Amino acid sequence: MDNQEDEQPTQKEEAKDKVLQDDIINLLKQQLNDKEKQISFLENQMNVKDVQINKLNETLDNQQKLLHNQQALALESNDRIKALEVKLKENDKRQDKDGKDQLYVETETQRSDMKENKVDDFYKDLREDTPKGFFSKFFKR
Repeated sequence: MDNQEDEQPTQKEEAKDKVLQDDIINLLKQQLNDKEKQISFLENQMNVKDVQINKLNETLDNQQKLLHNQQALALESNDRIKALEVKLKENDKRQDKDGKDQLYVETETQRSDMKENKVDDFYKDLREDTPKGFFSKFFKR
């Protein structure tokens, strides 16, 4: 019987085993709770990162739209500048032509005035023609 008693656990050993099993179960439950908390934290962190990614995508979209608008405005302003340059060149050509025409008119007017003055001077000389001496005619006095 001593052998049978040795083979069968005593109540103290069974109680120890029960307490040990309960401790292991409690420890495993605690680890499970800790892992659930960690998973919850990581899920929250992932949600925050998703929100950040969405905001970054929106910002990127807005910047791309702004860049597109800026490029469109730059092209439009370049077209306007070219149109203004063409108008300016046309105005310059017109002014040059008008200036040349004006110069031609002024030159012709001056020539005709000079011819008229010469004719007037000739007739004036004829009217004032008084007998002059040789030296007066020679020196035109």
